[in-house]
Amino acid sequence: MVLARRDWVPAQSEDLVQSIAEQAQAAPSAALMAQLAGLAEANREIHERACFNLNPATNVMNPKAEALLASGIGSRPSLGYPGDKYEMGLEAIEEIEVIAAALCAQVFQAYHHHHLIYPLILMELQQEQILQGNTLQVLQSEVHHQ
Repeated sequence: MVLARRDWVPAQSEDLVQSIAEQAQAAPSAALMAQLAGLAEANREIHERACFNLNPATNVMNPKAEALLASGIGSRPSLGYPGDKYEMGLEAIEEIEVIAAALCAQVFQAYHHHHLIYPLILMELQQEQILQGNTLQVLQSEVHHQ
């Protein structure tokens, strides 16, 4: 047994977890890596081609924004305010944070921001338009016409 059974988890869910864990334990590493790659592709197929997600957090991300986040920015914590971070080596990320905040403030004419919210706002915007530089006119017209 790879994982201990959990009595508090619904039986159907726990049976699925146990089944997947047992199969993973029995599989060779190369087969597991191939399976993970296949599952990642299946996930992409489901969410980008087979269905329409109504939850903005699960919609298809703009490829440029996705590449930017995959460059290490999306997985690196950036705690503290720009210029007063808790870790070293965040100079580039904090500059990106300030640029994102300034763009969001300009687009929404909202010049007060919270340092934890603007990265999320940036992801919710049409990142492609922001990264292409023509965003301000497009988004401002959309915001003001609603």
